[in-house]
Amino acid sequence: LMVAAIENFIFYYAVQTGVSATELGLIATLPLFVGAVGQYILPALVKEKGLGPFVIITMFIQVFGVFGILLHSLFALPFLWLLISVVLFYLGGMSSSPLWIDWAQNLVPKRNFRRFIARRSSYTWWLILIFFVGLALLNRFFGLSLKNIFLMFVLFDSSSFLALLNFDPRTPNSSSNSFTLFCESTN
Repeated sequence: LMVAAIENFIFYYAVQTGVSATELGLIATLPLFVGAVGQYILPALVKEKGLGPFVIITMFIQVFGVFGILLHSLFALPFLWLLISVVLFYLGGMSSSPLWIDWAQNLVPKRNFRRFIARRSSYTWWLILIFFVGLALLNRFFGLSLKNIFLMFVLFDSSSFLALLNFDPRTPNSSSNSFTLFCESTN
């Protein structure tokens, strides 16, 4: 949800804050460039055994970027703050993607991996659609401002990130039970 919300609305948000054409061009290109460089370099530096911690570190960088964007929306911070936050968001997200796939591949049996990825993506996009429609309804019927909706979103997404920190696929009695059951149900 975090990725879909930021990637879909960051340009709209930037325009609403009154950025210049040059600043909009920077926010549309520099984060993608830095993210692409990170995505190219980081997987080559990470050893197979260190995947889990690096996935969490890169996701933390992405969440840190989201908090920077949130702070920009709540306070009158300069454009450079927004640009750095969006760069961190893309750097963390784009760098974590190949690491996450390698990490998840070790957790899900090979015979189920393709189906797992397909279901995960499908469930995620349905959840994103429901979430955005729900936010639109909240805005329409209760008049919640974009800042309040964004704050609710960040709090929700941060809680899911914290849940990821407690995830231990090796412990059958941990919070990984639902993940393990999901992997087994793809047989």
